[in-house]
Amino acid sequence: MTATFKDLQRLLQEFGYTEPLKIIASSATIEAFERQVEHLYGRSPRQARISPSPGPILGKSFYAETLNYPQRLFVGIIPHNKTIFNTILELIDLYHRELQRLQSLPLGTPNPYRGTLVPGTIEWQMLLDFYATSLTYFLTNRELNSIRTDIEGEVNPNLLRDRLLPLETPELTGSTSTDEVTRILEQLERPLPPGKPPNVVLATSMVSHGVDVDRLNVMIFYGMPRQNAEYIQASTGSVVPTLASCLPACIRCASGTRATTHTF
Repeated sequence: MTATFKDLQRLLQEFGYTEPLKIIASSATIEAFERQVEHLYGRSPRQARISPSPGPILGKSFYAETLNYPQRLFVGIIPHNKTIFNTILELIDLYHRELQRLQSLPLGTPNPYRGTLVPGTIEWQMLLDFYATSLTYFLTNRELNSIRTDIEGEVNPNLLRDRLLPLETPELTGSTSTDEVTRILEQLERPLPPGKPPNVVLATSMVSHGVDVDRLNVMIFYGMPRQNAEYIQASTGSVVPTLASCLPACIRCASGTRATTHTF
């Protein structure tokens, strides 16, 4: 980017343009934007401006507004007498069992949560579809590969034994090809057809960079992301509240086992 900017500046000078250039740049984050301006464009940090600027009222701005109801529900889980690996597997299994049970409720059944929607109706199925796909977030590929193996070898056979749909496990990682990422995201954007196996997306930090799918509203974190921005971006929901289950990774050390905790 720096080389392209310098070449453009040099070309304009050759044609006699001597006025300072006004640069409008987009960025995925506004963190340390003064340093970006200084190091990328050679401008003084005092010349940097953010647009749109923060609004005059706390919680409101040109492009965002704080809602009066929660959009994300975070549930912290500390496993007891079991590993985080087995806890993740049980969460995935139990969640999709319950979801399929709710989807199969016959028309006219009382709402089990005393809500206004009636089970079996189109509105009921449309709401459940927003939660039909879960995403499990991993810090490393090693845990991701192990979870995928156990879903295919243990969870799916148990679901089939109980006459439930098995789970498909598409992956979104740095090693996933661009064409495959496009195909997976297009598939995830579409409502799940009746009778089609639900998706359990297995992902790494790749999903925290520009992946925005309305149907990714259930997330399970295998350990906590290392940066605040990554944590927030990876758990973005859409038109319905997002449910995120967070399992802090335990680190084995000389003095025993301790849990890594993060405050946001």
